[in-house]
Amino acid sequence: MKEGLPVPEKFKHLRPQTIDVLQERNFHDPRDDQYRAIAPPVRGENGYIYSSIAYAFNNVAEGAATFAGDKDAGARDYFYSRVGRNLPPIEALRNQLLELELDKHAPSLKEKYDVVLTPSGMSAITLLCLQFKGKAKKIIASPRLYGGSYQLLKQKLPELGFTTVMLKDPLDLDEWEQTLKEQSDASLIFVEDDANPKPIKLPTVELARLAHRNNMLIAIDTTIGTPYLRKPLIEPVPHHESNADFTVHSLSKNIGGYSEELGGAIIGKREYMQEFNDKDHGWSPPTGIGVMSAKTADYFLSGAKTLNARMAVKIANADHVVKFLKNHHAVKAVYHSGSDLLAFEVDGGLKEAAKVVEALKLIPIVPHLGDIRTMAIHPASTTHSPMPPEDRLKHGITDNLIRVSVGMEDPEDIIDDLRQALESL
Repeated sequence: MKEGLPVPEKFKHLRPQTIDVLQERNFHDPRDDQYRAIAPPVRGENGYIYSSIAYAFNNVAEGAATFAGDKDAGARDYFYSRVGRNLPPIEALRNQLLELELDKHAPSLKEKYDVVLTPSGMSAITLLCLQFKGKAKKIIASPRLYGGSYQLLKQKLPELGFTTVMLKDPLDLDEWEQTLKEQSDASLIFVEDDANPKPIKLPTVELARLAHRNNMLIAIDTTIGTPYLRKPLIEPVPHHESNADFTVHSLSKNIGGYSEELGGAIIGKREYMQEFNDKDHGWSPPTGIGVMSAKTADYFLSGAKTLNARMAVKIANADHVVKFLKNHHAVKAVYHSGSDLLAFEVDGGLKEAAKVVEALKLIPIVPHLGDIRTMAIHPASTTHSPMPPEDRLKHGITDNLIRVSVGMEDPEDIIDDLRQALESL
């Protein structure tokens, strides 16, 4: 028998080999745990983390009721982590995200909305789109998207039988209205409200109104602005035809804030979120595509709690950087719509843009955004390289464009680094 914790009285009658097995889990007994977790919880930043894969039933009848989805007979919401929910900190993160999205209306509206947590932002978008597989399988989208989202909608989903119709100019409401009429069998509109990598604010309130008047649903990716800036589910006011039906987040960006975990979320009206659940049992989701681990949820819960404070600093810093860039002789144009993300074009082309990015000393070259550190990237050769060159040019992603995700450093240090890099031209 191994040395370790003293053996509890109720286990002392067992043989050494069995004691060794129980000692591996510090003599944790599912029968004594409030959630009946097989593996013991561990202490996290926000309380105990239940990362156990499975949870014991109290009796055979409870197991039968759970697998039958019979709540009246005592069915449980959790028994296996792939399909369960309502365990800390999973439930805490879901509630925190709803409070961010619904703001002061959360107490009265929370029961009308639901959250699905996913392993990444891209898995959230994929899972959302796949829910419409039984319908017309047609999606109308803005072309001003993150490169991975563009590739998914334009190249990958068509391999599964989907059709994606992309606008020429996502700011043109007349084009949107005409397209929705011509593509009347479409099920979903998908847009980013703050386009990446060249920030522009899309008219999402007007787009939601158009979508609903054409019997379509609309999903808005608010990864960049986050609920700190935009709350499409309740804007302009709750219960309005201009409210979005879903918001999508890459939690790995601003909400997480420290680039330590991958995660995503779909948040939407409960009546539509039922599409993500097993119809017979209410398990979410039965395929396991949307599973987030409890440890990851604890990390994002910490980030969600500090989101507003971080965003305030980063946006103020971005405003300082934008002012500097607009007055620099080597900068041809600056793009910024109020978030912590900005982009600028330098005089010249790929050679000149690469020279500036590679001359940065404080700011690293990183294909990411939303961190507390400032990061820069050359989109045309990296994040948006999956787009055909003609499509990149059509949507303003030129070879001389540089994207900057502004962090929480002293803004003068960020500006000093950009200044010395621009002097390399």
